[in-house]
Amino acid sequence: NAKWVETPRANGERSWSVAVSGGSYYTSIEAMRDALIGANATEEDLVYTLDSTGVRLVESETTCNVRPTSATVDATDSWKATLAGLPTYLKIEKDGVVSYKVYSYEIEEIQVNGKTVTNNRTDDYIVSYSTAGDTTTITNTEIKKVSADATKAWLNADQSTTAPANATVTFELFAGGTATGKTVVLDGVTRVDEINADENLTEEEKATAIAALDQEDSGEFTAWKAEWRNLPQYSDDAQTQAITYTVKEVTGYAGYAVEGSDSASSGGTITNKQTTVDITILKEDEKNSATKLGGATFRLTKVQGIDSTNQVTSNTYNETGTTSSEDATKGQLTFEGLTPGYYYLEETAPPAGYVKTENGWHFQVDENGIVENVGDANVSGKFLFENASHVTVKNEPGVALPSTGGPGTNLIYLLGMILTAVGCCGIVMRRKRRVG
Repeated sequence: NAKWVETPRANGERSWSVAVSGGSYYTSIEAMRDALIGANATEEDLVYTLDSTGVRLVESETTCNVRPTSATVDATDSWKATLAGLPTYLKIEKDGVVSYKVYSYEIEEIQVNGKTVTNNRTDDYIVSYSTAGDTTTITNTEIKKVSADATKAWLNADQSTTAPANATVTFELFAGGTATGKTVVLDGVTRVDEINADENLTEEEKATAIAALDQEDSGEFTAWKAEWRNLPQYSDDAQTQAITYTVKEVTGYAGYAVEGSDSASSGGTITNKQTTVDITILKEDEKNSATKLGGATFRLTKVQGIDSTNQVTSNTYNETGTTSSEDATKGQLTFEGLTPGYYYLEETAPPAGYVKTENGWHFQVDENGIVENVGDANVSGKFLFENASHVTVKNEPGVALPSTGGPGTNLIYLLGMILTAVGCCGIVMRRKRRVG
């Protein structure tokens, strides 16, 4: 057998080298001759072929394999070449026995435009063969191409559609339901933006790189849109079986989950919706946990940090609620729709007959709920972490005493002054009566 090895040349020509391997063995020249004589050949034809100019008798396999015949073809020769002088047979002598090995040849194209042929294909061509006599015709059929794409959409808890800061996702292309390994990482930054932001490039180099983007097979050419180009349209050599391309999100973004399917047909959209969690406050008596307390009012605010009480400016949350007085849910209050971040919970009004807790509590929420051992969720006391969705808040029975210097104190001072003044007036009046 022989293989043609194609080598592209700078002037657009192609050259082939033929590497030879073994064929059939015969124990005598007569047997070889008889085997090679066909219906239209005679013994004389065969002898002439074996002895004609350009037919070489090779004495060893090594000599044959390291000296392949090569040919160069170009448009001038109509892309044709004749390989001459190929060895016809090999004479082998071993232990006093002479045998002959006859060679047959096949031609195989292994490169097209510098791309390796695998299973009679490159990325751009289907390679087929037809043989008539000593002539082999190699046909390169251009593969029909299509493109595929998918878009990423975002839906935040407040129903806005702005992508979260620094978010990234990874899309992978599937062909007929099978992963291709071709991925695109989306971050909202287009390839043009990336090139323009590269401080190591001159303006001329940037313009050249941007002009060459049409040659790229995949990327984020439009913000939050993954594109794949130059994809084979058909799976078979006859180009009749169309390939169905789909796109799947293989790496998501924390705090968001795919709404619906994580796959989309080419041209479709995969939407990531911000995940939210609910937390329930349980209010109970500090002295007796069996006593649940309705009527306590709380305010929950999303803040800028674990030690901050300043409300955030985006994805805001500032809700007020009162613990239930119903028997089945007494003492419970649920805050819904919390997004990951830091929160501050404060009691704004205590239940009747109980002292209001002056200080609030800080805690963190992730996509699973309250994070244990962060902020006030890691200490015991009036604010008790139960699990990711439940906390217990204790209240002390009693009536709140006025704070020093507060409005209650001022009221007592004023009342005392009034009573003192009234008493003094009574003494003066009694003295005047006696004098009279």
